[in-house]
Amino acid sequence: MDDRPSVTTFLFTDIEGSARLWEQAPERMRAALERHDALVRAAVESHGGVLVKSTGDGPNNQLKAGGTKDDKQWRVIEHLVVNPTPEISGALVLVYQDISGAGSTGAQILSAEVRPAYQLTEHFKVTLDAFYQSIKNKGPGGGTATLTKVTLAPTIVLGRGYYARPELRLFATYGSWNDDAVALAAAQTPPGSIASGAFGTSKSGTTIGTQLEMWF
Repeated sequence: MDDRPSVTTFLFTDIEGSARLWEQAPERMRAALERHDALVRAAVESHGGVLVKSTGDGPNNQLKAGGTKDDKQWRVIEHLVVNPTPEISGALVLVYQDISGAGSTGAQILSAEVRPAYQLTEHFKVTLDAFYQSIKNKGPGGGTATLTKVTLAPTIVLGRGYYARPELRLFATYGSWNDDAVALAAAQTPPGSIASGAFGTSKSGTTIGTQLEMWF
């Protein structure tokens, strides 16, 4: 048994001046919050961390130990939201991240997501979400984990526009992944769903469910 003490890092984030921004520019604040959450989730999960909870604009995250002052990483993000007509809206998110240093094996992470939506009536729209991610391991053994998924979500919504909330979604998601993705998921604590037996030995699967999203 290894009796050496372990180190756990807790990360708390906050958007400075969020209360004022919600009052003065709520649409811009919603976009900033979505971008903030996407950045935090990508950074935490790329380091084997777990999102514990999110309250308002301040996620609470737990990260694995192992980083050092020599670790280096950089990230490029593009987040675009469009709403050209009352019926058509959508978003595009692109993230590239490079991690290297003495405390990690290093990785190159590319994520891309596009989410168009079409509003059929005042309170009903259909959203399509396509997502792709690759994580290239720069350490010994290499390997590149890939995940591709597509979601179709009929949605009941209170009003028009990309940021109209609350939303009640019925969604169906199809995803496919490779062996390196299974190995990466198995190394997480707890293991990710594609390595925990939820999909058996398959390299693809479908998830159906409901989701309620509302902001305060």
